[in-house]
Amino acid sequence: MENLTEIHRLIDKQLPLPECAPKIYVLGDTGAGKSTVLQHILGTKKQSFPSTLRRRTTVAITEYVIDKTLPYAACFVLKTAIEVRASIEEILEYTQSSIMKLIKKGKEIDRKDVVDNLGESADQRFRLKYIIEEEVLDSYATRLISESETSSDSYEEEVEQAFIKDLAEEVFKVVQVTLKDLAGVTLSDGQATLIKEYDNRETCIDSVKMFLKAGKGSLSPLVSYARVQGRFGAEWLPEDSSFVIIDGEGIGHDIKESAILSSRHLDYFEFSDAIVLAEGAGKPFAAGGKSALKGVIQNGYVDNFYLMMTKLDELIDEDEEEQSDFKGRIQDVRREFKNLDQALKSDDIQEERWSNNVFYTEGLKAKNTPTQSIDQLSALISMIVKRHSQDRAVARMPVYDLEMLSAYLEKVSEEFHEEWKRLLIETPWQSIKAFNRRMVWKHDEYKGLKPIAQLHDFIIAKMYIFLADPKSWPCEISNSEKQESIDTISKLFSSKALAVVRDRIHVLVEELWEKGMQFSGAGSTMQRKKIIEDVWNESVPYYQDIEAIRFKDQIKQSLISAMTV
Repeated sequence: MENLTEIHRLIDKQLPLPECAPKIYVLGDTGAGKSTVLQHILGTKKQSFPSTLRRRTTVAITEYVIDKTLPYAACFVLKTAIEVRASIEEILEYTQSSIMKLIKKGKEIDRKDVVDNLGESADQRFRLKYIIEEEVLDSYATRLISESETSSDSYEEEVEQAFIKDLAEEVFKVVQVTLKDLAGVTLSDGQATLIKEYDNRETCIDSVKMFLKAGKGSLSPLVSYARVQGRFGAEWLPEDSSFVIIDGEGIGHDIKESAILSSRHLDYFEFSDAIVLAEGAGKPFAAGGKSALKGVIQNGYVDNFYLMMTKLDELIDEDEEEQSDFKGRIQDVRREFKNLDQALKSDDIQEERWSNNVFYTEGLKAKNTPTQSIDQLSALISMIVKRHSQDRAVARMPVYDLEMLSAYLEKVSEEFHEEWKRLLIETPWQSIKAFNRRMVWKHDEYKGLKPIAQLHDFIIAKMYIFLADPKSWPCEISNSEKQESIDTISKLFSSKALAVVRDRIHVLVEELWEKGMQFSGAGSTMQRKKIIEDVWNESVPYYQDIEAIRFKDQIKQSLISAMTV
């Protein structure tokens, strides 16, 4: 399930959020230290909760409700049986295709490599190795190798294999039995929630770990979302603390995937009162951090933004005779900010306020966390809570020349189509099929195939320049008030434009997406690619097409609506 509104509708029935509690969204690159930061805020470092690994660990986004007046409880939104079956089948198809390539090249098949491929999906969002024992995966690998060797002469890629279908169903039944044994429920074709109540903190953590941890014996591959509440919180937090901290999904585990910020993050930007980006000091903004910051700025969320620089101790060079102290390492990091400012300017982003609220930590995994790091975490939460309680200035709506809007949007469709011509050429058939399937499910993306985020990003990049240069202002106000007003419009426009993009790509052409999944056999990928091209021609029409007028008018109306709220 991807629709945040629907997710909250399901969970709020079971565990509603406290009224007026600030919501803090934490995101970061894989390995940036996001989960470690959360451990300190939750006061659960000793329990290693949430789990931390140097690979994608947060797939099921989790809301932690910190409130000393609430009992310990958790609500999990489970994936559907349809989704899990498809994920298993995709893993098997990919693994068999890899085996067949080795057979055709006359190369030796390493069963361990096959087991590794069976262990997780190509996008690392579904990990069978957490649910199924390695010996069982090994037996599947042996059968898959044997079947592939036997059928190699008749094997054709893109052709659905009866063996794969049967094995996928067998694996799914094992998953269902495991879920039943550990949680007392099974997956269904519809969306289901599971509510758990606990007597104490330890029982709560142990149970939630089973559902969310990144490791063997975990049910996390079967969970799409979670909310956990109770008397959590570090000792340094005030006793009456009440806030929600959201463990967001990693920005991406490779540069290609993190080049454009996922549309899922934009949903949480809108939902939350504060956005905290965890960024490692060793190689700051080398990958997803830059795309996250760019998204924050262009979508108008700078005033909600906080930067948590982690792992300053990685800047210590053991070979140097004179080591800088904590303040010195902070200065080293801030010098790197100048390079980032230049990189942003090269993308036509003129914005320096992003570095106003920066906090620094190191040694968060050490047995004794440095005092200065705790002080920085405490200052971060205090600032967010304080600002949440303050009244915001009323935005003054500037005047724009809406007749010029069309010129700004002229290249959007062309840029989108050019990008997708390249993607359709480069993307293997398994990923094309998996992507098509997720579009049928109304998910926004699959791996680096992010049409919702890409189209929205193209629109926002043009509109960022347009909104920064209004025709006039209705009254005399300060530059800071002008910027706050432009930010307000940008936030509202971003949300409305995202709704338009989703409607055009998901709803307007849903019959085409369903048609794409009907193809099977040799040549089905070319047919599916042709369907995807048809989808783009209809949902993202070229500038000169008749439908393009309606598309641009939807964007224009989104802006007008944003300015009248």
